[in-house]
Amino acid sequence: YNDAYEAGNADNEKKQQWIKCYVNSLLGFIEAIASDRIDDSTKIYVNAAIDETHQKTEQRVANMERDLDDLKHQRESSPFIEMISVIGPKTESENEFHYLNRKIGFWGREEEISALDAFLEDQRKILFMSIVAPGASGKSKLVYEFVKQHEGDCSWEMKYIGKYQIDRLMSFDDYAYPKNLVLIVDYAGLHAHKLGEWLKHLLSLSENAFPQKIRLILLERDRAVQIESMQLLPLWNRELLGDGEQREKLKRIWYHASCFGLIGELRPLNDDAIRKIVIQYANNHNRSLEDKEVDFLMKRLAQIDTLEGTPRPLFALLLVEAY
Repeated sequence: YNDAYEAGNADNEKKQQWIKCYVNSLLGFIEAIASDRIDDSTKIYVNAAIDETHQKTEQRVANMERDLDDLKHQRESSPFIEMISVIGPKTESENEFHYLNRKIGFWGREEEISALDAFLEDQRKILFMSIVAPGASGKSKLVYEFVKQHEGDCSWEMKYIGKYQIDRLMSFDDYAYPKNLVLIVDYAGLHAHKLGEWLKHLLSLSENAFPQKIRLILLERDRAVQIESMQLLPLWNRELLGDGEQREKLKRIWYHASCFGLIGELRPLNDDAIRKIVIQYANNHNRSLEDKEVDFLMKRLAQIDTLEGTPRPLFALLLVEAY
């Protein structure tokens, strides 16, 4: 990758993303040819595809350079663009128990990923959604993998924002951005009131004041509480929605997906996905588990983690490490 970046003069993150996609496609072709999965007649088409990929990549790089020049000029005239543009991507973690470590695979969330894609595709310009689950359930992993899947998407920019950016959001009257924009907030309950005020502020502006689409994803741990026949929403949710007119406006832009609960509750990961996590973690440590060992660990997990009825991914990793 580094050699390819150097050869392609990839002096910024976006150029590196495109070159990485290009290199990966070539590696896929080479692997297929080397393993005799492609016959001689098909190799002609593979070579043609490589040439076409090269041409498209050159065009994309040229378009990207033009977009970067445009963005540079826009940043100089837009404090909001400047603030968002300097936010870097999440850095992968070496910690085996951290959601930013990609050595552990990602399974069992196909429906949730589809729901997030539908969230982007909805024709409404402004939308927000919440993803709520206890710690260690995999909500941060879900959103991170979703962001990674859209790395090469030229139409969307996805950024994690924290207290500094949230404190500044209300200071802008122009949120125009050269791409559709997804903003992600972890521990959103800490900023619920400010985020609610900002969404209300966005709705008061003309459509020219923000991108074609703007999305807000809120990650939180505090769920609704069932008291007899009544479901009590958590404090952060009530602070976000506010009262009266604000509440009615925000409820209209709150995106609900059928695979999530009332306020976006994330379902427990299924047993099949948990088993895959257990097996892969062991394999990563040069240990092959027999079926009876995996069954034992799954049974033990069910005894340890009774909160959801299905063990949480982090608990599975910790138990295999202990085993």
